[in-house]
Parts: sequence; C-alpha cells; structure tokens
Amino acid sequence: MDKIVKDILLLRQKSDFCSKKESKNIFEQLKLVMKFHDNCLGLAAIQLGIKKRASIYKRNNESSELVELLNPTIIKKEVPIIYKQEGCASFPGQYHDTKRFKIITVKDDIHGERKVVGMEAIIVQHEIDHMDGVLFFDRKQQPIERTTKKVGRNDPCPCGSGKKYKKCCGNL
Repeated sequence: MDKIVKDILLLRQKSDFCSKKESKNIFEQLKLVMKFHDNCLGLAAIQLGIKKRASIYKRNNESSELVELLNPTIIKKEVPIIYKQEGCASFPGQYHDTKRFKIITVKDDIHGERKVVGMEAIIVQHEIDHMDGVLFFDRKQQPIERTTKKVGRNDPCPCGSGKKYKKCCGNL
C-alpha cells in the first residue's frame, strides 16, 4: 500500500487549517499508511495528497507509539545542528545533511505548548516543514560555524534535562 505522494509541486503547497472533526479521518489514513512503511518515522497529510495541517510521527526509532500533531507551529528553536543523512518517505533513497535544531518549543491543537528535544525534535521539524511546503533537501546545509562554546560530552545538556550531554541530546 503505497499512497505516499512523490509529486514535488503538490508537496510544495502550504497546508490549510484542519478541524478536529476532519483530523479523525486523516489520522486514521496516516496510521494505515505508516503500518506499511516500517522505516518511516513520520508522515504529514500532504504526503497523502491531503492539504491539511495534520501529521503523525514515532517518538523515536525504537517506539511504535504514534504521536498526532494538529495545526502545529514552532514557537522557539534552540541549539542549531547539522543532522546527518536525513531522509523522507516521499523521496526514498535520497539523504541529505540538513540544518535542524536539537530543541524546539512547539504548539498544536492536541498537546498545547511543549518543549521537544533530540530525535523527536528533528522529526517534528521535518513534519511541520511538510505542512509549510518545505522539503528536506531545501534544508541541505554545509556545517554551521560555531558561535558558542562547544558542549562537552560530560557537560550538562543544554536542553535543561539535568543529564550529561552524552546521555541526552549528545547521542543523536
């Protein structure tokens, strides 16, 4: 079952507001398609040809738990990084190093406002980009010039978790 859209012109369109009533059917369709794509970490409605601001994603690679996003926006971005070899279900076999952020604050109609860190933050950014008509290769980057002191492996993690960096966001 491969309903994932590969049409760049459609994927570049911005998605429209999605009501909670509309989202129920959309989330069911997204979950059904995700079942057939084991390596897929997230899926936005636009990838099924539905121009609505709805998405689902796995919290991390090992998790089967799916998180729903409805009309999400990123409020704050912290700790810029280059994420190595990002891919997309709409463009199988293509991978690029992309500019992302390790820590974001996101607001949506299901979860309200919350801080998201690590791999989950990268996935959420990717899915929100889809809803904004931005594709992952638009974020293709050369390494970022460091403007702040590099965080050491044994330093406290800048996400505020209280853990050492190597045990938290440093293992992306």
